[in-house]
Amino acid sequence: MAMTMRKRATTGVLTSLYVAAISAMAEPPILSAQDAEVHTVLEAHLRPFTIDASGLHGTGGDWLIDRARGARFTLIGESHLTAETPLFVSGLLEALRPAGYSTYILETGPESTRLLMEAVAAGGVAAGEAFFAEFPSSLVFVDHREELQVVAEARGLGYDVWGVDQEFIGSRRLLLNRLRELSTDAAAREVVQRMLEGEIAVSDQSLRTGDWSSAFMLTAGSQEFDALEAAFPVQASEAGRIVQQLRASAWTYQLWVGGRPPHYESNAERVDLIKRNFLAHLLRAGETPLSDRRALIKMGDVHVGRGRSPTYQYDLGNFAAELAVVGNSESFHVLVRAAGSIGPDGVNAG
Repeated sequence: MAMTMRKRATTGVLTSLYVAAISAMAEPPILSAQDAEVHTVLEAHLRPFTIDASGLHGTGGDWLIDRARGARFTLIGESHLTAETPLFVSGLLEALRPAGYSTYILETGPESTRLLMEAVAAGGVAAGEAFFAEFPSSLVFVDHREELQVVAEARGLGYDVWGVDQEFIGSRRLLLNRLRELSTDAAAREVVQRMLEGEIAVSDQSLRTGDWSSAFMLTAGSQEFDALEAAFPVQASEAGRIVQQLRASAWTYQLWVGGRPPHYESNAERVDLIKRNFLAHLLRAGETPLSDRRALIKMGDVHVGRGRSPTYQYDLGNFAAELAVVGNSESFHVLVRAAGSIGPDGVNAG
């Protein structure tokens, strides 16, 4: 099912097909007779709702929450950085917690997300903002106040917050700094310090220019990662996990840069990593893939559908759907789209 919302507004519409997004446009396009008939049918199945700080309201909100409560996984496929999506997700998290939902899963790296959540646990949203001031671009899509507020609220409600994606290209400064903190001997500290010093210079330049071509994730090869693995040989340790994630993430980035559209190899490696990271979280929690852990998953819409994704992958959405089925449950997939923007003057900006 799909949901359409106006950016910076607090109204939404639920429908069974994405085509119904045209119903929320200020000036719907001219339709053929056949399209008009389809549009009429879709209009009859719209479920309006509103969102405010207290949650979701209206027939659409009630229906959506009821469907989500009956599923093991609720997956939100978003257009990143739409202002109302965090408000929508916040309402869902609060409504679903009493139904047994316990995990909020994001399109972020597992180790960088864990470090962010440690900061948020210690000092809330302000600590999260300080985290990004010290390590800018270390995580993507969550480095905005609205998104930080949601993860802080999720933690306050008792949710585990997991990142399952590759570590972002900007995370290397954060993660190398953490490896330096974890160094237990001079040799290991020297290995990391050398890499970190070079990365700080590159990072500062990348943030100024937007050119990441010299970043660690794009240039580090086997020699660098072999040195890190030799310095931190225990794979199950925090340091070992960080090194593994850096290597795997760098490989997906380097396949992308070295490949040609449609970048099948890079996308395939990334999706495999996402699924492995999801399972690794479960195993570290002492659970199996068929446990009854219930999760709300928010990622870009390409990742959360059933069947093959637009990048020709069986992504996390399909994986979650299959896990739910073999566990005698179901998954609930919600596509979020903005129908338009409303400017500060209240005028529809398109």
